[in-house]
Amino acid sequence: MYKKIICLGVLLAVVFSLFACITPNNELAAYKAEAKTGLDAYAESKGQENYTVENWAVINELVAESKTTIDTTRNKAAVDAAVEMAKNAIDTISQKEENVPIGTFYSLQEAYDKGLLTVQDLRSIAYYYHNTLEWDIESEGLYDGLKSTDYIPISKTPETLSVETTNRIKQDFINYVKCNDAEHDVQIRYYGTYNGCVSTMIDGCLDYLAVVQLDIVDGITFYYGSNREILIWMQV
Repeated sequence: MYKKIICLGVLLAVVFSLFACITPNNELAAYKAEAKTGLDAYAESKGQENYTVENWAVINELVAESKTTIDTTRNKAAVDAAVEMAKNAIDTISQKEENVPIGTFYSLQEAYDKGLLTVQDLRSIAYYYHNTLEWDIESEGLYDGLKSTDYIPISKTPETLSVETTNRIKQDFINYVKCNDAEHDVQIRYYGTYNGCVSTMIDGCLDYLAVVQLDIVDGITFYYGSNREILIWMQV
Protein backbone atom coordinates (compact mmCIF):
# COMPACT_ATOMS: atom_id res chain seq x y z
CA MET A 1 0.00 0.00 0.00
CA TYR A 2 2.83 2.36 0.89
CA LYS A 3 4.47 1.71 -2.48
CA LYS A 4 1.20 2.44 -4.33
CA ILE A 5 0.86 5.80 -2.54
CA ILE A 6 4.44 6.66 -3.44
CA CYS A 7 3.83 5.72 -7.11
CA LEU A 8 0.60 7.74 -7.20
CA GLY A 9 2.42 10.69 -5.69
CA VAL A 10 5.14 10.45 -8.32
CA LEU A 11 2.51 10.25 -11.09
CA LEU A 12 0.68 13.32 -9.78
CA ALA A 13 3.97 15.19 -9.56
CA VAL A 14 4.72 14.33 -13.20
CA VAL A 15 1.24 15.42 -14.34
CA PHE A 16 1.54 18.66 -12.37
CA SER A 17 4.92 19.36 -13.90
CA LEU A 18 3.50 18.75 -17.40
CA PHE A 19 0.70 21.23 -16.79
CA ALA A 20 3.19 23.69 -15.40
CA CYS A 21 5.09 23.48 -18.72
CA ILE A 22 2.08 23.44 -21.04
CA THR A 23 0.26 26.40 -19.56
CA PRO A 24 3.00 28.95 -20.24
CA ASN A 25 3.34 27.60 -23.79
CA ASN A 26 -0.40 27.98 -24.34
CA GLU A 27 -0.26 31.50 -22.96
CA LEU A 28 2.63 32.34 -25.28
CA ALA A 29 0.78 30.91 -28.29
CA ALA A 30 -2.26 33.03 -27.47
CA TYR A 31 -0.03 36.06 -26.98
CA LYS A 32 1.56 35.47 -30.39
CA ALA A 33 -1.84 35.10 -32.08
CA GLU A 34 -3.06 38.34 -30.49
CA ALA A 35 0.13 40.13 -31.56
CA LYS A 36 -0.26 38.98 -35.18
CA THR A 37 -3.90 40.05 -35.25
CA GLY A 38 -2.90 43.43 -33.87
CA LEU A 39 -0.20 43.76 -36.53
CA ASP A 40 -2.75 43.07 -39.26
CA ALA A 41 -5.04 45.72 -37.79
CA TYR A 42 -2.19 48.22 -37.59
CA ALA A 43 -1.32 47.74 -41.26
CA GLU A 44 -4.98 47.96 -42.32
CA SER A 45 -5.39 51.17 -40.33
CA LYS A 46 -2.85 52.80 -42.63
CA GLY A 47 -5.34 52.53 -45.52
CA GLN A 48 -4.43 50.83 -48.80
CA GLU A 49 -5.76 53.82 -50.74
CA ASN A 50 -3.02 55.97 -49.20
CA TYR A 51 -0.20 53.98 -50.83
CA THR A 52 0.98 53.09 -54.29
CA VAL A 53 0.47 49.47 -55.33
CA GLU A 54 4.18 48.83 -54.90
CA ASN A 55 4.42 50.32 -51.40
CA TRP A 56 1.28 48.54 -50.20
CA ALA A 57 2.87 45.28 -51.36
CA VAL A 58 5.95 46.15 -49.29
CA ILE A 59 3.76 46.65 -46.21
CA ASN A 60 2.09 43.27 -46.75
CA GLU A 61 5.50 41.65 -47.10
CA LEU A 62 6.70 43.30 -43.88
CA VAL A 63 3.66 42.00 -42.03
CA ALA A 64 4.15 38.47 -43.36
CA GLU A 65 7.84 38.41 -42.43
CA SER A 66 7.12 39.82 -38.98
CA LYS A 67 4.51 37.13 -38.34
CA THR A 68 7.10 34.49 -39.19
CA THR A 69 9.49 36.12 -36.73
CA ILE A 70 6.81 36.19 -34.04
CA ASP A 71 6.20 32.47 -34.54
CA THR A 72 9.86 31.75 -33.72
CA THR A 73 10.04 33.87 -30.56
CA ARG A 74 10.40 32.16 -27.18
CA ASN A 75 8.93 34.73 -24.81
CA LYS A 76 6.55 37.67 -24.67
CA ALA A 77 9.32 40.26 -24.61
CA ALA A 78 10.62 38.96 -27.92
CA VAL A 79 7.08 39.08 -29.36
CA ASP A 80 6.71 42.70 -28.28
CA ALA A 81 10.07 43.58 -29.82
CA ALA A 82 9.14 41.97 -33.15
CA VAL A 83 5.82 43.83 -33.24
CA GLU A 84 7.46 47.14 -32.42
CA MET A 85 10.08 46.67 -35.13
CA ALA A 86 7.37 45.82 -37.67
CA LYS A 87 5.31 48.90 -36.80
CA ASN A 88 8.35 51.14 -37.04
CA ALA A 89 9.19 49.66 -40.45
CA ILE A 90 5.62 50.17 -41.67
CA ASP A 91 5.74 53.79 -40.51
CA THR A 92 8.74 54.43 -42.77
CA ILE A 93 6.88 53.40 -45.95
CA SER A 94 6.00 56.52 -47.93
CA GLN A 95 2.38 57.32 -48.57
CA LYS A 96 1.07 58.80 -51.80
CA GLU A 97 1.04 62.54 -51.93
CA GLU A 98 -2.49 63.89 -52.06
CA ASN A 99 -3.84 64.37 -55.58
CA VAL A 100 -0.65 63.17 -57.27
CA PRO A 101 -1.80 61.60 -60.58
CA ILE A 102 -1.26 57.90 -61.13
CA GLY A 103 -1.49 58.26 -64.90
CA THR A 104 -1.44 60.82 -67.70
CA PHE A 105 -4.19 61.71 -70.19
CA TYR A 106 -3.54 62.29 -73.90
CA SER A 107 -5.79 63.13 -76.80
CA LEU A 108 -5.80 60.60 -79.65
CA GLN A 109 -3.58 62.89 -81.72
CA GLU A 110 -1.11 63.40 -78.86
CA ALA A 111 -0.91 59.67 -78.15
CA TYR A 112 -0.36 58.94 -81.85
CA ASP A 113 2.30 61.65 -82.21
CA LYS A 114 4.17 60.24 -79.21
CA GLY A 115 4.18 56.78 -80.78
CA LEU A 116 1.90 55.33 -78.11
CA LEU A 117 -0.71 54.26 -80.70
CA THR A 118 -0.40 52.80 -84.20
CA VAL A 119 -2.80 53.31 -87.10
CA GLN A 120 -4.16 49.82 -86.45
CA ASP A 121 -4.74 50.79 -82.81
CA LEU A 122 -6.64 53.87 -83.95
CA ARG A 123 -8.83 51.84 -86.29
CA SER A 124 -9.64 49.38 -83.51
CA ILE A 125 -10.51 52.19 -81.09
CA ALA A 126 -12.73 53.77 -83.78
CA TYR A 127 -14.41 50.42 -84.42
CA TYR A 128 -15.25 49.79 -80.76
CA TYR A 129 -16.29 53.39 -80.22
CA HIS A 130 -18.55 53.68 -83.27
CA ASN A 131 -20.26 50.39 -82.42
CA THR A 132 -21.29 51.72 -79.02
CA LEU A 133 -22.54 55.14 -80.09
CA GLU A 134 -25.94 56.15 -78.77
CA TRP A 135 -26.68 58.07 -81.96
CA ASP A 136 -26.75 56.64 -85.49
CA ILE A 137 -23.90 58.09 -87.54
CA GLU A 138 -24.89 56.01 -90.56
CA SER A 139 -28.28 57.72 -90.83
CA GLU A 140 -26.51 61.09 -90.89
CA GLY A 141 -24.25 60.10 -93.76
CA LEU A 142 -21.18 59.83 -91.54
CA TYR A 143 -20.68 56.07 -91.77
CA ASP A 144 -17.16 55.19 -93.02
CA GLY A 145 -17.25 51.41 -92.94
CA LEU A 146 -15.78 50.85 -89.51
CA LYS A 147 -18.89 48.91 -88.54
CA SER A 148 -18.33 46.52 -91.42
CA THR A 149 -18.17 42.85 -90.49
CA ASP A 150 -15.21 42.58 -92.87
CA TYR A 151 -13.05 44.58 -90.48
CA ILE A 152 -11.51 42.67 -87.59
CA PRO A 153 -10.27 44.95 -84.78
CA ILE A 154 -7.52 44.17 -82.33
CA SER A 155 -9.00 42.15 -79.47
CA LYS A 156 -9.59 43.99 -76.22
CA THR A 157 -7.02 42.80 -73.72
CA PRO A 158 -8.26 42.92 -71.07
CA GLU A 159 -11.85 42.56 -72.23
CA THR A 160 -12.99 44.81 -69.39
CA LEU A 161 -11.13 47.09 -67.01
CA SER A 162 -10.49 45.92 -63.47
CA VAL A 163 -12.14 47.81 -60.62
CA GLU A 164 -8.70 48.96 -59.48
CA THR A 165 -7.77 50.44 -62.88
CA THR A 166 -11.21 52.02 -63.29
CA ASN A 167 -10.90 53.74 -59.91
CA ARG A 168 -7.42 54.97 -60.78
CA ILE A 169 -8.65 56.51 -64.03
CA LYS A 170 -11.63 58.09 -62.26
CA GLN A 171 -9.44 59.66 -59.59
CA ASP A 172 -6.95 60.92 -62.17
CA PHE A 173 -9.77 62.44 -64.21
CA ILE A 174 -11.18 64.19 -61.15
CA ASN A 175 -7.73 65.66 -60.52
CA TYR A 176 -7.22 66.39 -64.23
CA VAL A 177 -10.37 68.51 -64.57
CA LYS A 178 -10.14 69.78 -60.98
CA CYS A 179 -13.53 68.40 -60.08
CA ASN A 180 -14.40 68.33 -56.38
CA ASP A 181 -16.06 65.37 -54.75
CA ALA A 182 -17.58 63.93 -57.90
CA GLU A 183 -16.07 60.47 -58.05
CA HIS A 184 -19.46 58.74 -57.97
CA ASP A 185 -20.63 60.75 -60.99
CA VAL A 186 -17.71 59.67 -63.20
CA GLN A 187 -18.39 56.88 -65.70
CA ILE A 188 -15.77 55.14 -67.84
CA ARG A 189 -16.48 53.84 -71.35
CA TYR A 190 -13.74 51.48 -72.44
CA TYR A 191 -12.50 50.85 -76.01
CA GLY A 192 -9.47 48.65 -75.42
CA THR A 193 -5.92 48.80 -74.11
CA TYR A 194 -3.08 49.25 -76.59
CA ASN A 195 0.61 49.14 -75.63
CA GLY A 196 -0.37 49.83 -72.04
CA CYS A 197 -2.57 52.78 -73.06
CA VAL A 198 -6.24 52.66 -72.06
CA SER A 199 -8.69 54.24 -74.50
CA THR A 200 -11.70 55.75 -72.74
CA MET A 201 -14.63 58.09 -73.02
CA ILE A 202 -15.28 59.65 -69.62
CA ASP A 203 -18.62 61.03 -68.48
CA GLY A 204 -18.97 63.25 -65.45
CA CYS A 205 -17.60 66.34 -63.73
CA LEU A 206 -17.94 68.56 -66.82
CA ASP A 207 -20.88 70.06 -68.70
CA TYR A 208 -20.97 68.88 -72.31
CA LEU A 209 -22.48 70.59 -75.35
CA ALA A 210 -24.49 68.63 -77.93
CA VAL A 211 -22.53 69.40 -81.07
CA VAL A 212 -21.34 67.16 -83.92
CA GLN A 213 -17.59 67.28 -84.43
CA LEU A 214 -14.95 65.21 -86.21
CA ASP A 215 -11.50 64.20 -85.07
CA ILE A 216 -9.28 62.84 -87.84
CA VAL A 217 -6.00 61.19 -86.85
CA ASP A 218 -3.86 59.89 -89.73
CA GLY A 219 -6.95 59.34 -91.87
CA ILE A 220 -9.00 57.64 -89.15
CA THR A 221 -12.15 59.61 -88.40
CA PHE A 222 -13.88 59.76 -85.03
CA TYR A 223 -17.40 61.19 -84.91
CA TYR A 224 -18.47 62.92 -81.71
CA GLY A 225 -21.95 64.05 -80.75
CA SER A 226 -20.64 66.52 -78.15
CA ASN A 227 -17.47 68.34 -77.17
CA ARG A 228 -16.47 65.24 -75.21
CA GLU A 229 -13.69 63.21 -76.87
CA ILE A 230 -11.87 59.91 -76.43
CA LEU A 231 -8.96 60.16 -74.03
CA ILE A 232 -5.93 57.91 -73.77
CA TRP A 233 -4.82 57.15 -70.21
CA MET A 234 -1.35 55.79 -69.52
CA GLN A 235 -0.07 54.90 -66.06
CA VAL A 236 3.09 56.75 -65.07
